[in-house]
Amino acid sequence: MKKTGTCAGIMLIVTTLLGILFPLQIGAKTLESVQGRGCHTYSDDETPNDAEKKAKLEAREEAVSSHSVLVEAFTEVENFQLKNDSIQTAAVGMLHALQWGDVDWQGRKACIALQALLEVDSVKNELERRIQQKKIKDDLASSTLTTEASSGLQIWLNKADGQYVEDEQLEVHVKSNRDVYLKLDYFQADGTVVHMVPNMFGERGFIRKGETYIFGNDDSPERFVISPPFGEEIIKAVVSPRPFTDHLQTDQTISQSRAYVDTLKNGLNKIRTRGLRDIFEASVPLYTISRKVQEHQQALQE
Repeated sequence: MKKTGTCAGIMLIVTTLLGILFPLQIGAKTLESVQGRGCHTYSDDETPNDAEKKAKLEAREEAVSSHSVLVEAFTEVENFQLKNDSIQTAAVGMLHALQWGDVDWQGRKACIALQALLEVDSVKNELERRIQQKKIKDDLASSTLTTEASSGLQIWLNKADGQYVEDEQLEVHVKSNRDVYLKLDYFQADGTVVHMVPNMFGERGFIRKGETYIFGNDDSPERFVISPPFGEEIIKAVVSPRPFTDHLQTDQTISQSRAYVDTLKNGLNKIRTRGLRDIFEASVPLYTISRKVQEHQQALQE
């Protein structure tokens, strides 16, 4: 058994050294060598083990953010949360063959070095995906039509803060102060949009004044469980006293967000140019994260 363990350790060292000299392949993923160092000074409410654990978490993040190619990519991103979420996603899921140095104690301060292999292209793709999704969310959040308070259109979620963790169930609530036709679209973090109404919930394409309609609850034919990829998402509702024209309709249940946003805006602009002011829209943002990232964040904050 001892011999097997030694061989495994030698193989791990060889793999890491090769990663320094040449990019390695795992399936279709290219791995490159990265290094990080983390430090944490434990307080009276913490233990030395807590300090070592948090130092390792910080070392993971530095190993990702300090890669020469990614430094430039992250520098160009002004949104702190977007950048930080991309780093943390990579820190918990895109590092391989982790090798830890000995803990360097300086009084109550613990420091530790990490050497690992990183899916650099996967990190860049993750960052770009989040950037594009934020652009879509910002585009949708800006109103195309007049959304006066008197429109009486309300949309909200089953979690008031809009923060969802992997495997949690999403419910969408809609209410109007008049009888109207409803369009309801769910723009997801993977760059697609789910056309909830009328495509998935055709029987609710027309909603009654004062009634609250719930989509995705236990009584719904379709449910929405949070799954990868994660990030910023948005749900948009549009209501009209008349059936929607073909400019705002699609026979698909799911389509690409970017193309559909353009279709939606063009359709709403055509309605506006016809002088129709009794069509209203509202949106609600949500944010999703993986359980691993949530655990990583909680451990850093403890």
